[in-house]
Order: sequence, then C-alpha cells, then structure tokens
Amino acid sequence: MQTELLFSKPQLDFVTSTHLITAFAGGWGSGKTFGNLHLAIQNRLRVPLSKYSVVFLEPSHSLLESAAYPTLFEILPSYGLETGRNCTFIGNPKVLTIDGFGSIRFGSLTDASKITAANNVSIHIDECDRIAEKVTTEAFNQIPGRLRIANKDVKYFKDMCRVAFSSTPEGFKFLYKHFDKTVIGNKYPERKLIKASIHSNLSIDVDDFVKKLDHLTPEMKKAYIDGEFVNMQSGSVYKYFNRDKHVIEPITIEPNTMIYIGCDFNIQHMACVLAVKDDDGNLIIFDEIVDAYDTFALIQEIRNRIGELRYARIYPDASGRNRYTGSRTSNIDLLMDAGFRGVLYDESGNPFISDTVNKINLEFKSETGKIRITKNCHKTISAIEQQTYTDKGEPDKSSGIDHVLDAVRYLIWHGLDDGTRVISGYHYR
Repeated sequence: MQTELLFSKPQLDFVTSTHLITAFAGGWGSGKTFGNLHLAIQNRLRVPLSKYSVVFLEPSHSLLESAAYPTLFEILPSYGLETGRNCTFIGNPKVLTIDGFGSIRFGSLTDASKITAANNVSIHIDECDRIAEKVTTEAFNQIPGRLRIANKDVKYFKDMCRVAFSSTPEGFKFLYKHFDKTVIGNKYPERKLIKASIHSNLSIDVDDFVKKLDHLTPEMKKAYIDGEFVNMQSGSVYKYFNRDKHVIEPITIEPNTMIYIGCDFNIQHMACVLAVKDDDGNLIIFDEIVDAYDTFALIQEIRNRIGELRYARIYPDASGRNRYTGSRTSNIDLLMDAGFRGVLYDESGNPFISDTVNKINLEFKSETGKIRITKNCHKTISAIEQQTYTDKGEPDKSSGIDHVLDAVRYLIWHGLDDGTRVISGYHYR
C-alpha cells in the first residue's frame, strides 16, 4: 500500500527537477541519499521499458550496504513496492527489478568505466564529492553517451532529470566546479544546483544533531551542517574574503571612466582584472580576462571589453619588461605601444607576495575595506576562495588558479591608492 510522500523543500525541488542534470549539495542529515533514491525510483516508474536501466552509484560498496540499501527499503513501500511480490532485489551489487518496468542497477564508482555502455533512463551518483575528483569528472564526461533514446520513446523522457548528483560538499571539488554559478555562470542552462542545510529536514531533531557536531571547525560546520562550499584545507590565503560582504551585482561603466587593470603574463594563461573606482574610493573589479594566449590576444580582448584605451591605466607583472611574446619586443612594451594612457610598475621588480596578500587581507578584514568584486567575475571569486598555503608557507601555485590572483595582487597593490598622479620611483608612461 502506498504511503504519503513527505519531502523537505530542497528535496522536493530535487525530485521534481526538469533540468537534464541536477545536483543536490546538502549538509549531513539533509536527506541527500533519500532524495536521490526517490528520484531514481520515480524515473524508473516513469519509463516502463526494460531495455532502459536506471543506474545508482555510491563511492564504495560499503556505502551501498550502509546507506543506499537501507534507505531504499525505507522508500519502497511509498510506491507500493515489496520484494517477493512485485519486485526483486538480487545480485552483488544488487539489482532492483520492478515487474513491468525494468531495473535499477546499483554499483560503486571506483573508476569511470563503471559508467557502462548501456542505454539508461537516468544515472544517479550519491556522495559524488567523496569520489576521487578525476574519476567523477571522467565519468561525467562519459554520461551523455549513456543516455541514448530511440525516437519512438522520446515521449517518456520529456522534461526529465536524467543525471542526478547528491553529496555533502567537500570543499571546492566536483560539485562546485561543475554546478556553482560563481564558476559556470549561465554557460550550462541544462544544469541545476539545489543546496540544503540540515535545518531544512523537519523529520529529524536538528538541534540535538547539531549539538553533536560542535567539535567541528567553522569551515566544516558550513559544509557539513549548512551544505555550503568552503575551503576545507587549512591555511586559506584570503581567509577574510566573504561573498556576502565583498561580492556585488554587476555594474554599468559610464563613458570616459578611468579603468584600472592588473595584468599577469604567462603564455596561454595571460590574465587581467579590470576595475573602476566609485565616489568613495572603492576599487570595484568588474571584469576579468583569463587564459588569453599571448599579449597580442590579451590586448585585443581588453579592446573588446573597454573600447577606448586612453582611459585605462595598467599595472603589469614587472617581469614583463624582460619577457617577449613572438618578437623581441617585451610584453610591457607591447602594452605601452597599444595606446594605454598609463602603464605603471616598479622598476625594481614586483612587490613581495606576502606584502600584497597582507594588504588585500587587511582590506577584506576591515569594515571599511575598499575592495569589491562583481559577481560576474566567476574565475576571480573562485580563485580567491580556493587558494591555500603550501607546507612551506607560500600561496599554492600548483592548481593553475594563481594567474588571475597575481593580476589582482598587482592591481590592488598599485591601483588602490593611485589616482592619476605619477608615483615617485615608478616607471610611468
């Protein structure tokens, strides 16, 4: 006999999603596995064709045994299903076969080959952030090829979530990189991210549960209680950065406004950030350019973004005076020859990294700090949140996110206090 289905608001959003690919990022106890299994069963009952399978994957066989299977048996009666009467549950790992509909195949995603060559109704991956990120990413890239549909069956799959991820967020890993709007913007309209705190689950004693987690660090509480993406590694470089305080809505740039630009030189990874100042002297980073191929490409992209270059001042990587892009003309010479009103850098070299980091952190920490970033600067915001220190006490440059951060450092070090004057001891043109 079927029972009434009771979902929290985030769970209901998840199981009724019409986006092709949907992710549920939730704290402990928010009902992630519960929601994903409900969605798997609903998808199975929606497509009564045994030639299509539903696939449900956990990071390991032990999680199938301890989480997926017990939750499944809790859910089955809600749909009038009972093993031995109208469905079977056999195999190792298990296969749930529902009479007249087809199967839900369970497994562990230990490598990308687990996404087997089969026609699937839908693919569900639970606790995806606990799987090696490389494995999850490779599997995600293979999934579209496992969702084939015969033309005559299209009617069953209209407005259907066919790829479902659920997990507690484990820092800036797979879920964050592939679903958070800060990273992907509006590039993938077929994807949807649903976030849930444990407080959304009214079927458990939340207060008692949270008390038992009081030993967690503040970062862990944000992830494991609130379901937020936070830096889980120790030693965040920009630990005072706060999206609520420092990220603002995109702005409109008035004609003839002075543009301040920080620029970092790296072949195939040229980066710069563009900013303006408001009447209160706040430096507002409103745009970013990342992974430009060379200085020529960077200059052209700046032209595309701001038009007339005579109202731009640029603060480049000082080592660019000794670097060359496709000719014997240095990168800084190319910037100067492009028509910028001013190119300013310290002839003795770049400022110390520690000094620039301290300056930025002081601004982030202060209630009157003068740094703001518009929310369309996805890569910049993501990099600020992610960068950590190495075991040598230096900002980690191994992940490739540091190029735009270097541009930010040059911009803020030179540009925050710079008006239109020439600073003594600096090269200026």
